[in-house]
Amino acid sequence: MEDRFKILEETFKTASNRISEKGLGETNINSYIASLTAVGRSRIDPNSPVEQEIEKNTERAIGMYSYLRDKIGTQTLQEAWDSLSQGKVDKEVVKLWVEEGMAVNPNEYSAIATGYPDLKDDLERIRDQSLKKLK
Repeated sequence: MEDRFKILEETFKTASNRISEKGLGETNINSYIASLTAVGRSRIDPNSPVEQEIEKNTERAIGMYSYLRDKIGTQTLQEAWDSLSQGKVDKEVVKLWVEEGMAVNPNEYSAIATGYPDLKDDLERIRDQSLKKLK
C-alpha cells in the first residue's frame, strides 16, 4: 500500500508541475488535460466509490476541455473560460454540461453563469446538489 501512495504522490507532483507558473488561467489546455488524465487514473483503491466518483468527474472535465480545445480552438484555460463567459459555445452543449454537473470549479461556474444567464438557476441547483453529496 505504501508503494501505491508513493506512486500517487508522484503523479500529483507531475500533474501540478504542468500548471503554468503564471497562473492556472495561463496553463496550456493540453497540459491541463494531461494532468487531469494522470490524476483520474491514479487510484489507491479502484473499488472505492469516492475514487470512482473522482474518476467520473475527471473524465467529464477532460471531455469538456477537449471540446473547448477542438471545437472552439482554445489553447489556455483562460481562453476556455472566456469562451464560456462570452457565450461562444453552443447553448445546448453547455446545458448538458450543467445538467451533468461538469462546472465544478469557480472559474467554470462563473463563466457559464455570465455567458448563459438563463442557465444560472440550473447551475445553482446542480451545484447545491453536488455540495450536499459531499456532506
